[in-house]
Amino acid sequence: MVEILKTVGRTIEKCGSPEAGTWINAVAPTVDEVKSLAAEIELDIDSIKAALDEEERAHIEVEENHVLIIIDVPIEDRTENTYFSTIPLGIVLMNDYIVTICTKKLPLIETFCSGKFKSFTTQNQTRFLLLMLFRNAAYFLHYLKRINQMSSAIERDMIRSYSNKEIVKMLRLQKSLVYFSNSIKTNESVMLKLKRFDFIRENPDTEELMQDVVIEIEQAMEMARTYTAIITGVAETLATLADTQLNRTMKLLTGVTIILCIPTIVSGIYGMNVALPGGSNPHTFWFLTGGIAAVAAVLTFFMKKMRIF
Repeated sequence: MVEILKTVGRTIEKCGSPEAGTWINAVAPTVDEVKSLAAEIELDIDSIKAALDEEERAHIEVEENHVLIIIDVPIEDRTENTYFSTIPLGIVLMNDYIVTICTKKLPLIETFCSGKFKSFTTQNQTRFLLLMLFRNAAYFLHYLKRINQMSSAIERDMIRSYSNKEIVKMLRLQKSLVYFSNSIKTNESVMLKLKRFDFIRENPDTEELMQDVVIEIEQAMEMARTYTAIITGVAETLATLADTQLNRTMKLLTGVTIILCIPTIVSGIYGMNVALPGGSNPHTFWFLTGGIAAVAAVLTFFMKKMRIF
């Protein structure tokens, strides 16, 4: 899907064709749409394909008639392996247009498309770009807070009833944090390179906004480090608890096995079809039962002293 949008007054309106000051938003475009878009605005098709490559890392490319900026954007990814992940978003700055390209519909882009974000215009490319970077960092912070909340909920569940599910959930959160940490770091590198461009340095109106973006990214990076350390500690604690629980179970089973060995041995001996002491005494069964119970009680007492039970 390819949309052509333009700020008119304080609203976002759709246009029929690209014109100066428009924003072209391509979401999971088809092969024909990619070719048509590249031909219509004279954009290198390789730049579009790079933005649609889900394995593409965040970077900046300067071409003859455009600048391609690829950043990582956080998304919810409720798969078996993780809760959150990141995908690349391509932002192309041209003389007359700004183009955004992604493989999925993003809440970040929808915020601008819906017109809820009033402090931008499609005609001011530099401010639009920095506002997208700022909102993207804010989304990282939002999802990081959600990861922290999920981690706290898993800890509470662990206290009430421990199971392997908690370890699996923590591992999924850890994986999400790894994706986020790497993506925030590469986005930070993009910002540092972006600050050296003339259209950023020579525009005093965007200097404060640029500083806000840098601060937001640094805050997200610090928060990712903190939550990674916390979740790593919790995951290690869970693993330790699992080992402790296993050791307790093994000790309990060992103690029970030792106690059950006594009646097994005695019943095995007196179950043999040979003459045995007291075999003709009608009270032998009760003597043996009482002796076994006494030995079992003594063993249980000493095992409790040794904290086996």
